[in-house]
Amino acid sequence: MAKKKITHEGEIVLGGNKIPCYVLDDGTRVLSARGMQDALKMVDEMESGKQKSGTRLTRYLAQKTLSHLYLRIKRLIIINRLIAIRAMRKSMDTRQHY
Repeated sequence: MAKKKITHEGEIVLGGNKIPCYVLDDGTRVLSARGMQDALKMVDEMESGKQKSGTRLTRYLAQKTLSHLYLRIKRLIIINRLIAIRAMRKSMDTRQHY
């Protein structure tokens, strides 16, 4: 499996916290696990005086008790994408009539 490359970098501000975000070469949008962990105030283990990058958040999200929430979020993302596509098509249709 080829390693995906970052094509765009930026920051998103959520609740007053700046979280690094990226767009990968396949169009996937990604939030930094370490940035999200910091925003959620999730303190992680220290390894030789250095914080591990986002490992606590990864373990937290991997819990089976959260799987139903993951599926709901995934469905919402798909619905939002469909709404955006429909809006874009409608916008393109109205432009073609002029």
